[in-house]
Amino acid sequence: MTGEMAADSRDRLEAYRKTGCNLFTGERPKSKPLGPMTEQTVLWFIDKEEIPIMPAYGDLVYDTDNDFYFLTGEQRTGCKLCGFGLMYDKDRFIRLQTTEPKVIQFAFTSRENGGLGYRELCQFLNDKCKMDIGIPYVEDGYYERRATAYREKKEGEVLSSI
Repeated sequence: MTGEMAADSRDRLEAYRKTGCNLFTGERPKSKPLGPMTEQTVLWFIDKEEIPIMPAYGDLVYDTDNDFYFLTGEQRTGCKLCGFGLMYDKDRFIRLQTTEPKVIQFAFTSRENGGLGYRELCQFLNDKCKMDIGIPYVEDGYYERRATAYREKKEGEVLSSI
């Protein structure tokens, strides 16, 4: 089950036209109950039913002059650490740091210290690909089990190459 809406993109619209809300045949069955909805319909429903939203989205605001709902924070969150589309949203990780500081600290801690090494990756993309990704400032954490596993893997790679 996914939250895909046909209105999200041309590809999703075409897929929705072919399968409708439910595709239960084939190798990857999928149900898309939000398929026929628009973003405005979803925001209207959230407002009318007083459904709480995640802090990353900010506040839900209704513009009475234009009969339009909008969010004051993130418009989409997707997978929070996914780098897809960073060239269009260069400060995504900096904004995420305000709502998820521990996640960002883990992601931007070096691999040697057991983190995910995003700082090095983003710096590489900035230097070699001219991407200008905003890199949040975090003190390098230390995640002992992951750091030990990383060190042992590196030592094993060195030994196997001798």
